[in-house]
Amino acid sequence: MTTDLAPVAEIRTVRVGDVLPELVRTPTTTQLVMYAGAEHDYMPVHFDHHYAVAAGQTGVITHGWLTFAFLLQTVTTWLPPETARVVQARSRYRRPTYPGRPVVCRGVVTAVDPTEHGLRIEVHVDAYDGHGPDAVLTTTADAALLVHPDAHPHPRRHTP
Repeated sequence: MTTDLAPVAEIRTVRVGDVLPELVRTPTTTQLVMYAGAEHDYMPVHFDHHYAVAAGQTGVITHGWLTFAFLLQTVTTWLPPETARVVQARSRYRRPTYPGRPVVCRGVVTAVDPTEHGLRIEVHVDAYDGHGPDAVLTTTADAALLVHPDAHPHPRRHTP
């Protein structure tokens, strides 16, 4: 799994169209086993190569919820939990991702609205299998965040 120091948002300057820092994660088969244990998701397509191939896959596939977690991590790395909380999130799975292959997450701000509860920021994030022109869109997510009213305008940088 890749870990980089990612830039975080300056709350006062967040605008529609702002691009979130790219996040890249490469799930491992060990991570899939750990995830399966945590989620009690023991579908053989996530750990049994022969089963996955018989089911029409090229090999074992990453849990969809794990890919969704990478997408949300893209958001919370950009705007950390001590600054804003995710109040809504949904995803759509289009194609599987595979262990050992990079999952590249990219996002953009789609709405910024003041509310009586604080600043609401909405984002759209996509996960791709791989880099470059051959990258395949696998999962999409939309999330809404509510900035804490007393949040510092310059959140600390942190390592995810």
